[in-house]
Amino acid sequence: MKTKIISTLFFCLCSIMTVYAREQKQVRIAMTGDIMMGTTYPDSIQGIHLPKKNGRHLFDHVTSIIKDADAAFGNLESNFLNSGGKFKDKNNKDAFFIFRTPEKLAKNLKNAGFNAVSIANNHTNDLGETGRASTRRTLKSLGIAYAGHTGSAQAVLFEEKGIKYGFCAFSYSPMTPSIFDLDAAKTLISSVRSECDILVVSFHGGAEGLSFKHIPFKEETYMEQPRGNVVLFARTCIDAGADLVFGHGPHVLRAIELYKNHLIAYSLGNFCTPFRINLKEAMGYAPILVAELDNKGHFLKGNIYSFIQKPGTGPIKDEDNLAAHEIKELTLADFPDTEIIISDNGNIERTKTLLPDVLTELNTIIQPYLGKRYRRGAQGPSSFDCSGFTSFIYDQLGYKISRSSREQYQDGKSVSKKELQIGDLVFFGSRGLSRNINHVGIVVQVDPETGNFKFAHASNRGTVIDDFGKEAYYQQRYVGARRIIEE
Repeated sequence: MKTKIISTLFFCLCSIMTVYAREQKQVRIAMTGDIMMGTTYPDSIQGIHLPKKNGRHLFDHVTSIIKDADAAFGNLESNFLNSGGKFKDKNNKDAFFIFRTPEKLAKNLKNAGFNAVSIANNHTNDLGETGRASTRRTLKSLGIAYAGHTGSAQAVLFEEKGIKYGFCAFSYSPMTPSIFDLDAAKTLISSVRSECDILVVSFHGGAEGLSFKHIPFKEETYMEQPRGNVVLFARTCIDAGADLVFGHGPHVLRAIELYKNHLIAYSLGNFCTPFRINLKEAMGYAPILVAELDNKGHFLKGNIYSFIQKPGTGPIKDEDNLAAHEIKELTLADFPDTEIIISDNGNIERTKTLLPDVLTELNTIIQPYLGKRYRRGAQGPSSFDCSGFTSFIYDQLGYKISRSSREQYQDGKSVSKKELQIGDLVFFGSRGLSRNINHVGIVVQVDPETGNFKFAHASNRGTVIDDFGKEAYYQQRYVGARRIIEE
């Protein structure tokens, strides 16, 4: 009986710790662009476009980074099939690029550390249903998750290190979830969202080649084929519930952006494409993008690891960090206002600290109490004095602070005016006696360009929101600010 009780307690403790881990854990996700390790088509002499030793060393330079992530995703730009297949129409000028990769090469993805791959792209139909079915079967036999074929393979769920991932993949090609049908994409993403902790979306879209590095912010075409509006699509995915979106298809790198606290990478280019794919100039850049997310899927920080390809080899470490430089320059050009900074060595940081979850609804919490009358010593909810209002609002957020404005000036930590963020307390004193604090308010809006802010407070006009930049009275009496809630 005693042993049974101990076992039960142990099981309960493990369950609690698993839930806690899911709630607290930050995750590191690695993403890459196109992968096509070799092909037996169209050559009559086998092996001319295949890697040495079955590709055993293709990923030698990148495996440690991929395996260090909690989950890794890439785009499989070929079919796994040993022979045969119903080839695309040979009268079609695009059909010359048909990729048939021997099934034995698939294990290199597993050995490199990939957890999931997209099979939604313009090469998914190279060999007909025979090639599609063989690809799914081969990946499944290795335990590699996949998404991107219509039917039951549109999305996938898998678990790694206690985190449940959802993965959806889209493209402009037939037999794949469509990049053009935004309503269907939203429906699919919403259905997967409820089943997972972190939701990743992959898309194959945009025009191809060195002339198409920059995002046109409109529908794209290439060789008269529609290729989608990638910005509209990616942002729609985030709005529908995706945590992270990465693209591929142009065979060059494109910008990244931070959209509603979520990272979007518009093209990660080629990654391991040593045969029959043009690796000229920037088309040979082969980065790994690693993004660190919080337990809500919000982007915290990341890194662009730069590699480069040459014909016949896998990605090789690039000491000049060309891929990182390329993405940095493209991001500055295409998204000059995005809230991320990319360093020369590929580190990605946010320009503004991610607000704690409790502060994202601050304005909603304050709104019902605007217009309430001022009364000295009142603590709400029908009337307030200044410190009564701030302590009342913080109580709604689940935090206890001191009662008087002077005491509140000792709470939390001091922050400078240029560091202000939503939720910070701002303090004011008598003119000429700046340390004689007699008023307090809560920051509800900050202009990142000017550093100006708006604050809610209980004044003799009642509870109102004032613009600090337009109020000379408060500018002359400003003392300082305190931060109560840390990230």
